[in-house]
Parts: sequence; C-alpha cells; structure tokens
Amino acid sequence: MVSLGGERFHYAFAPGTLIFSRPKARAFFTVDYERGPWTAYLRLNWTGPHDLAKFYDYANNPRYNFDGSRKRDKSPSYSTTDVRAEYQFNQRLALYAGANNLFDFKQTDHENFLWIDGAGGIDFTHLWGPGRGRYLYTGLKISL
Repeated sequence: MVSLGGERFHYAFAPGTLIFSRPKARAFFTVDYERGPWTAYLRLNWTGPHDLAKFYDYANNPRYNFDGSRKRDKSPSYSTTDVRAEYQFNQRLALYAGANNLFDFKQTDHENFLWIDGAGGIDFTHLWGPGRGRYLYTGLKISL
C-alpha cells in the first residue's frame, strides 16, 4: 500500500512569542508491505523551511553564531527516512528492527542550536531540525 500526505501551515502570532520555530509545510510518503509473516514500511518525511527571522523576532532580538555571523533567516528544507521490518513467528511472537532518520540528518551538521544575543547572552533554543541523528532499534514482541 502506498500513501501520500501533506500539511501546509499558516501561523498568526506576534514575532518572538513562540519558543520554537515551525515549518511552513510538511509532506510524507509511505510504502507498506505485507507478505506472509513479513511486514515492513518505508516512510519519507519532508519538512519545509522555517521563517526563523519571524519566529525568533530577529528585528528586535538578533541572534548570532559564536563566530559573530548572523543566524540564518530561513532554515533549509530537509528530508528524513524511516524504515521498519517485522517477522511474525506465530500469533504470539514477532521480531522487529528499524531505523528512524536512516541517513542521519542533524541540524548541527548545518547550524548549531546555540546562539548569542547582542548583549552576549547565550541560549540553546535555535531549533529547526532534528537534534538526534540516526536511531536504530530492534525488539521482540510477545502477545499474551
């Protein structure tokens, strides 16, 4: 089965009143597979850019990197990929494994969470992308 979804957002708020930025749009593409004892899925997640200048009120509160350069006005769009597979041994026992953010996209590979204001104050709330990279997991599911 294949599914596709998307969301477009319009935010009405005064600049600087929200703690974390939000994207203008997101989209998802998922492929589900089932055959015999096997189930699996592949999910592509796309996140559109964030208007960082508005969310963080750069007009009244400019943010800088530690080298003195200004923080981005707009974040880049980015994609992550999630996969999972499961093998059902019987009605009560299944083994599964998966990965979230398979290709290891992290905001810190592009821009740090940390920022400095004009007075030299330091904060870590400059967030627009995943903070955790690739996440691998496995498990055993037992139904009683």
